[in-house]
Parts: sequence; C-alpha cells; structure tokens
Amino acid sequence: MIVLDELKNDNLIEKLDYYRNLFIEEKVIGFNKFSLYDTNDSGKYAVNASGGKILLDSVKDFIMHVSDCVLNQVVILPNNQHNGQERVFSQGHEKEYKDFVWYNIHSDISEVDNPNLAVCRLIGMVMDVFTCSSDYGKTFFLDREKMLQQTPDHIREWMKQIHVVGLIGQKHIDGLNGVDWDGKRWPLRNMPGIISHPVTGVDNFSFTSYKNKVIAEDMSLESEYREFIDDYLHDDENWMTWEWQEGKAVIWDNTSMLHTYSPGWKDGERVFTRLQGGFTVPHHKLGNL
Repeated sequence: MIVLDELKNDNLIEKLDYYRNLFIEEKVIGFNKFSLYDTNDSGKYAVNASGGKILLDSVKDFIMHVSDCVLNQVVILPNNQHNGQERVFSQGHEKEYKDFVWYNIHSDISEVDNPNLAVCRLIGMVMDVFTCSSDYGKTFFLDREKMLQQTPDHIREWMKQIHVVGLIGQKHIDGLNGVDWDGKRWPLRNMPGIISHPVTGVDNFSFTSYKNKVIAEDMSLESEYREFIDDYLHDDENWMTWEWQEGKAVIWDNTSMLHTYSPGWKDGERVFTRLQGGFTVPHHKLGNL
C-alpha cells in the first residue's frame, strides 16, 4: 500500500499512466485528500453526502484507465453506508473484536446482471462523512498473492485440483445451487483453488470469505488448508490498515486483495462514495506455478 497526498483534477490526464502502473505495483493506493469535485454548476456531477459535486467525467477517466476497463464497467455510487454495526468491543475482549474483523473478510462482486464468477477489478471508497471515533470503521487489506507465496508447498500443490465455491458478498451458502436474496436467485462463484491475476498473470490464493466451500476429488488436506488460512489471517503482520477521515479515499485491486473493517459506528456516521471499475472471470493459467 502507498499513500499519496491528493488526487485532483489538475493534469489528471497526464498522470493516468502513472496511477495505472502504481496500482499494479502497490495494489492499494490511499489518498489523504480526494479533490475530483466540482464547486459550481458546470459539467456533469453527482452530489455526495457532504454536498460535494463529483466530477463524473474525471472520475470515470481515472477508473477506466487505472483498472483497464471500458465505460460500461464503471460504477459510481454516492451516499453509501454499510450497516452501522454499533457493537463496540470493550477492553479485555480483544480476541472477540479481532475474530469479528477477520471473519468478515471478503472480496466484492461486479455490478453486472449475472454476477456468477464476475469479480470487480477496482474498488474504491471516498469518505464523505466520518463523525465516529477513528478507532472504528477502519478498513483492512490482505494480499492474496503474498498469501499464496507463503503457503506450504504441499498445500499449494493440492490447491491446483480444488475448486472454491462462494457466494456474492458475505452471504451464507445454501447448498450448491445458489441462494435467494433480494427477490432473486443468485448463482454461486465457482473458482479454481489458485487464480491468475487478469493483468499481471501472477498467481493468487483463491479465497473470498470464511464461508467458502471446497470441492475436490481429493479432500485429504482440507483441514490443513483451513488451518493455514486461519493462522495466516490472524497474523497482524499480514494486514494493511487504513484509518479514515472525511475527504480521504482509497482504491484497491479487488482481484488480488481481501478487505474487511472494524465495527463500532452508528448509522449516518460513516458515509462514502463507492467507486468500481471492471470485472473479470477468475481463472488459472496452468503452468504459472
């Protein structure tokens, strides 16, 4: 992860290649200030929760170039807020707090009609309202490329023949035929145990949430596989932390990073604009390992 001072409209077009290459290298880019806003009534814009006007053309150009996608794969959603998760863990309950954080890790789907297998390339958040304590509402990231590199050789070899089945977001799996949600029947994501990055081709650990199921002819190493995941995810050294203030932003490569958050804010205290660019079908190019 790298943190930059400000993302602004001045000379943005000239800097797009720089941001694209930086995104590939770092996978997570934080901005202490997000200034792609318009303060007058000119141009196309969307109003965020704090009354700022988002320069849609500038943001779309940025997302398309950085995520290597086309215009119809760009989504800008102002005024987002997750369930407030008001639950606060008091002193002496640190393990319970960490278990909550790590259990909610996930990668996001793409906003497409058929989300089966579709995974967003770029996800971003611009924090428009943040009035809760800085101890709450943090965002955490984990690099699945590094996770695979640290996987024991015999488990990594076993992972070549498995498939990882998971649902969109953090919904529980109901059998293997999909699940009803918001009045629709959503299919499952069925991915190889190892996936190749859509741009770099580098191998990643295929894992989208604790609720994943494993399918394989040989299930002999599943317990050892899950024990490795649990140990790796509970090691603080493997995580990056992003602390929020109003006006800050972060974008991440959703095809190689997992993310989660810390609870504790109330509804209306943490409102953001969601940015999304591109989608890809997870696959594995044999011979990468």
